[in-house]
Amino acid sequence: MASDLIGGDAGTLEISFAGTGYTAASSEKISIAPGSYTATYSLYNFFINMPAFIPADFEIVVKVTGTMTNLKNVYIDSLALGPVQWHGGVGITVVAGGTRFRRNDRFTWTIANTDAGVFQTAFRKGLLGNQKVQLPSVAAAATILDSWAT
Repeated sequence: MASDLIGGDAGTLEISFAGTGYTAASSEKISIAPGSYTATYSLYNFFINMPAFIPADFEIVVKVTGTMTNLKNVYIDSLALGPVQWHGGVGITVVAGGTRFRRNDRFTWTIANTDAGVFQTAFRKGLLGNQKVQLPSVAAAATILDSWAT
């Protein structure tokens, strides 16, 4: 997505799903605040847990809240939906950038896990059955205390 909306403009660009009885969580949408728009290509994404019952009027919504400054444009060159593939507790989706993928392209990255948290470790290692699960977690906002399991 590229735009010529440069800092200081009013209006937040928001991309999310909507439907009767469904409200997107704050982490399930793209929200670009005024002043953070760039004049170059930028890749934005969000992860959504689909609701158990998908509303008949479920749709993707692109909207601007607030008032934009005159003579400003937003260009969205594509929207892509893709399933997240799970590999040993890590969710991965690969999206194309400005250069096409070529045969034998490779991706590498480092994944670090501090093994912190009794519950997280138990689920990830499959100690509670055959299924290995990576729980969503943020160390600073832990709501399940390790003392509950020890």
